[in-house]
Amino acid sequence: MPQEDRLRFVNWVNDTAHVLRFSTKAQSPDKLVVDHDLPFQEGVLESQIRFILRFFHQGLPLLIALRGGAGLLR
Repeated sequence: MPQEDRLRFVNWVNDTAHVLRFSTKAQSPDKLVVDHDLPFQEGVLESQIRFILRFFHQGLPLLIALRGGAGLLR
């Protein structure tokens, strides 16, 4: 996937997903990096951890593919 398309996709996700931060690295342009902030004001709930793990395993790859980022997936 061309770098311009990667950056366009990353910017779209950052504009629409408020709890995740997406980026690519110049040293590893074939990798998509995702950071997630997990709130823990009263402690981390087991349900939060399950939700995030499920999202990263199932939901995120589908979101990437549907929004034209399939070239980022392996």
